[in-house]
Amino acid sequence: MNAKTAMEKHNDSVPSNTQSMHSHWTNTYEDTMISIPILTLDHMGIRVSELDLSLEFYSIFGFELDASEDLTDYQVYPLSHPSGVRINLILNAEQNQKYNVLLDADIKYSGITHLAFVVKNMQDTLQRLKENQIVITEGPVQVSPRRIVCFIRDPDGNVLEFNELSHYNNVLF
Repeated sequence: MNAKTAMEKHNDSVPSNTQSMHSHWTNTYEDTMISIPILTLDHMGIRVSELDLSLEFYSIFGFELDASEDLTDYQVYPLSHPSGVRINLILNAEQNQKYNVLLDADIKYSGITHLAFVVKNMQDTLQRLKENQIVITEGPVQVSPRRIVCFIRDPDGNVLEFNELSHYNNVLF
């Protein structure tokens, strides 16, 4: 499905009171859409309330504070992982607010709901989560012939997903 077909299908499902906003986008850009050459995903920003607690939590998964980039003036703390995955901890969340407005509210707002990581072995991942007393909030469940997933939350309620993908185990590991 191309972008134009996807937008048409999406517009059919959008309530009429928001149609004008969507039709503006399609009327303005659909005939002139040019692909922007993206090289890779640089990082994902995660809003947190307690830096030390978050650093400790994400270190369980192999993330380390990246001293090569000082963003402390912006209350941003870059973490890097040996796999090349990067996340920025953004220290500006309310203290003790575990409620995730994107997932826990009755009304579903648009936004990024979770980060999804690929793991080599789900059973090993589950064991390490248990050893670190991290609660599994959903799963593990096989959602397709090649994918087993489970979900957890970080200390601020941000959702992390772990995926065991059968083709990765056969090709990369």
